[in-house]
Amino acid sequence: MSVCPQGKQLTTSGTWHKTRTYHFKRYTTRQCMQCPVKEECSRAKYGKGIQRSEYQELINNNKEDIQNNKDYYRRRQAIVEYPYGTIKRQRT
Repeated sequence: MSVCPQGKQLTTSGTWHKTRTYHFKRYTTRQCMQCPVKEECSRAKYGKGIQRSEYQELINNNKEDIQNNKDYYRRRQAIVEYPYGTIKRQRT
């Protein structure tokens, strides 16, 4: 379940939509039409709509881990990214 900035519940039909790399659900609400801050929240004609990836929970957990362990990820980035960049440059 998702909630808009005004606290209104966004619902889904339950249908999974596909892109080339992942699946997602669309969440919308019809309550946007009467919302006093609609123009600030969404430019869409029929109100706010969001997409939630099938991996969204994992993405959120990863972002939280990064925020809680910034020093660890900073070290990891220094160790891993340099060789990766070198390999990538040599392949082209």
